[in-house]
Amino acid sequence: MPTLDNKTWTSVTLCVAAALAAGACQPGQSNAPSPQMRNIRSGHTPAEVIERASAFLGASGFELAASTPGRTLTAKRQRPIGAQGADVQCKLSDEGTAAAATGQATFTIHVNATPAAGAKSASGSDVFITSDVVTSYAIEGAEASRASSVTDCTSSYSVERELTQRIR
Repeated sequence: MPTLDNKTWTSVTLCVAAALAAGACQPGQSNAPSPQMRNIRSGHTPAEVIERASAFLGASGFELAASTPGRTLTAKRQRPIGAQGADVQCKLSDEGTAAAATGQATFTIHVNATPAAGAKSASGSDVFITSDVVTSYAIEGAEASRASSVTDCTSSYSVERELTQRIR
């Protein structure tokens, strides 16, 4: 087993301490970036990518809005917290748990398809997929609702992974 000299040990210790201070290793917190971006190459034209994405996301309960026909798609699914199934994970504080009864999670996926760059890929597409979840609260009897949050709930990325497989 290799041993660490003092300089290396100090560097490792400082790195771990910085990660802990930043909250990277705290239990119960998601370290997944939000929003997440996926860049993939598809063998389909941009119009075909958007058509396939529309079919899959529509069947998954998303409302569809094509920003640019055949090139971009925005899909949203708004449901009460907990009704998004395994697609959305929520980690709420005690205050957030009380507000969860009236909370809504809006799960949004953006798909952007452009003709693939390069001479060998004339019929393919470069596809960029981003997603985010915004959680909003309306507390009955309260004068003001709790502020919306982009960190209380996050995507489990299961929809994005399945979407990626469907449009490759």
